[in-house]
Amino acid sequence: MNELLHSLGLQPGSDEAWTRVKANAIRLGLDLSRLESTSDISEPAAWRPDLRNLRQAATSLAACWFSLCGFNTAIPVEPTVYDLLVSRPDGIKRVQVKTTTHKSKNGWMIQVGRRPYSARNNARLVPYDPD
Repeated sequence: MNELLHSLGLQPGSDEAWTRVKANAIRLGLDLSRLESTSDISEPAAWRPDLRNLRQAATSLAACWFSLCGFNTAIPVEPTVYDLLVSRPDGIKRVQVKTTTHKSKNGWMIQVGRRPYSARNNARLVPYDPD
């Protein structure tokens, strides 16, 4: 399949390109089942973390960090005001996970904090209260 995409001048491994090829093949009555059954569109060697996905990964990363520290974690099934429960020696703690990234001239930057009472997000960054 990747060979076909390459020969058509499309990006091998691209889901979008493969969807276009399939749509045109269906329209023309071509059978691609042989290619689909033996292909793997997404090659694991090509997978790379991307900070643009941080928002979706944040709770899992936080749970992993607490687990590596020796604490049991739980992610609520239903939406709640917290993102994670952490069982520590001093009791079960509710954790709200926050993320923020921005691209600068030096690459991706991560900041932790909040800007209280700032309509334009230009107030001084204040750390979160540990409680």
